[in-house]
Amino acid sequence: MTTAFTVGTLIRRYLAEVTGIGPTKLSALTRIAGMPIASKDARKLRAADYIDHCRLRRKTVKPSTAALDLTHWNTVMVYARVAWDMSDVSRASLIDAKPVLRQQKLIGSSPHRDRRPSEDELQRLLAHFRASKGKIPMADIIELSIEFGRRISETCRMTWGDYDPARRTIRLRDLKHSKRKDGNDKEAAIPDRANEIIMRQQRITASPDERIFPYNHRSAIAAYCIAKNKLGIKGLHLHDNRGECSTRLLEAGYSVPQVMLVTLHDDPKMLLTKYNKLRPDNFHTGPAGKLA
Repeated sequence: MTTAFTVGTLIRRYLAEVTGIGPTKLSALTRIAGMPIASKDARKLRAADYIDHCRLRRKTVKPSTAALDLTHWNTVMVYARVAWDMSDVSRASLIDAKPVLRQQKLIGSSPHRDRRPSEDELQRLLAHFRASKGKIPMADIIELSIEFGRRISETCRMTWGDYDPARRTIRLRDLKHSKRKDGNDKEAAIPDRANEIIMRQQRITASPDERIFPYNHRSAIAAYCIAKNKLGIKGLHLHDNRGECSTRLLEAGYSVPQVMLVTLHDDPKMLLTKYNKLRPDNFHTGPAGKLA
């Protein structure tokens, strides 16, 4: 067997050649390239090889993460067939393996998260950060994520040059997209409360860093996790605030198209399934309840 066709070799060639690969995909492919399946000839992969790989992965990860492995490897196979004319690198065995993998719960979809921060949890987090002397203004970042629904990486990329205070909009660069990795720029409407938070940030005109929140987003996530653990808050992620924003806007009576102007979802189905956390009892406290 020539090493030119091993799974590991194809992955490394793909990573060297393709630009704009996101950190999650990069991490997943790098990990696969170091696992036993990497030594297999990609032209001769069997369904059993995928089953063995996912059994190994499921020792440490959830079914959704194991499924992502296969999704990212699939993109490498497609690229190899088209860009490198490797017509004998077939996806047939992966297609054959998937029903068995799902039946054995070796792969699966991510469970829907309906966790919402309670008012008590929010107030304790905000009080903690307002009393702290950390460099990152985490209280403002948390409030902004509730009011504006931005991912933390997006928040830490926003620039003053893209912000239009008169129109209360901002152009967001390189937004997350399943297919487009570079240049996915969109203009978002900024709700009033979120606009107030942005306007009170200090702008250092002499600085070459034009970001509104010039901080490493991973440091912000770490600070949030440390605080939540210290406060005994369990099962809450900073990213849950994106769904909280969507839900609050829907509760306030904004239409789905209006909410999408803030959240910038491409597909209303994604907004209404993954980021809508309304429950039956919310019906009585939203706009419909006020009309009763």
